[in-house]
Amino acid sequence: MSEKFKVLVVASWGDPRRWDEVSYRLPVESLEHPGLRKVLGEGARELECSSRSSTVSLLCLLSSSGLEVHGIVFGLDTVASASSQNIRNDAFNVYDNSLEEFVKGSTCCEEIKEEIKKKKWIDVVVTPGVGTYGGLSYRGSPTHIFTQAFMKIYKRLASDDHAFLVVDITHGINYQTTAVLYAAMTSAIVAGKERNLVIFNSEPPSPSTKPQRTDKSPQPAQLGSVQPDPQAISQQASNPQSLGILDVTLLSNALRFAMAARDILLFRSKSISELSREASVKGSGRVAEALVSLETFTRLLENAAVALTFPGALDENGESLGYSLCSFLESFTSDPCSEIEYPPEKDDVKKVVTYPSPETARVLECILYSVLR
Repeated sequence: MSEKFKVLVVASWGDPRRWDEVSYRLPVESLEHPGLRKVLGEGARELECSSRSSTVSLLCLLSSSGLEVHGIVFGLDTVASASSQNIRNDAFNVYDNSLEEFVKGSTCCEEIKEEIKKKKWIDVVVTPGVGTYGGLSYRGSPTHIFTQAFMKIYKRLASDDHAFLVVDITHGINYQTTAVLYAAMTSAIVAGKERNLVIFNSEPPSPSTKPQRTDKSPQPAQLGSVQPDPQAISQQASNPQSLGILDVTLLSNALRFAMAARDILLFRSKSISELSREASVKGSGRVAEALVSLETFTRLLENAAVALTFPGALDENGESLGYSLCSFLESFTSDPCSEIEYPPEKDDVKKVVTYPSPETARVLECILYSVLR
């Protein structure tokens, strides 16, 4: 391959210290995304990797298949020690150290271990926590995670020519996974990459083979504060489970269709035209014919009065109409799509960790700015 396709792998992680080694399988023939399946090669039947993380498996397997892979791992402040005086730094070290450990122990990363060590491959981003862990109440929200993740993912997509955006939702906490997945899908849409979005989730492990805790005390709220039985981990590592990494990309197609339907209501023809071409290829003649008629009708409507939107357009009294989108772009002195940080502030007396308010307005401005530009 003369020029490598670029892939951005995004993942949400809970507490990586609790994960066991698994033999992850990626059957190429079962991939729902035809583009990625074609790039990986029609001759490849199944990729496999023993690792404690599906994300690391994906990164290394895709790279070993000849792709240029970059990654972003989103973690949570809640993995930090409750006694820590620097919650964010403590949490970052948990993820950074775990990532290094997983890469070192994975069977599919041999050829690229040195590249990953250079820190050019994978970014670790720690986001606000939600809920009570280790006696600390974290006052973050899914909106904090979404806004921070969106800005990070979009900046990477916009700055680099990634052929695919891969999202691994295997390891995250429920609210965190939802926020990161929404952020990834929104980023893909704004960057015009929604057709190249691939979503993975691994099969669930069998409960009967999970390491058993030796103590019978109630499990504390602090994630990762209980260490698994070393003997059980050793037995698990010698004979790891085999789990398939499932391609659930088709779930996002409903969103794409809904966007096209929205465009019909707004009299925009581009999505209708794309649907029309796909319907023709799939042989749905009646649907294709209806879409062609609708596309023609929409094109006539959307171009009828386009001159009124030009800069300098005036009404009959010579007054500016103000419909030009350029004025919106000119109102920004800098790109509004800069990354967002929410530094935690710990109150040892009240046992709470608070964050600045989520910057939803900046995300909306970034989306509008990017689309209009």
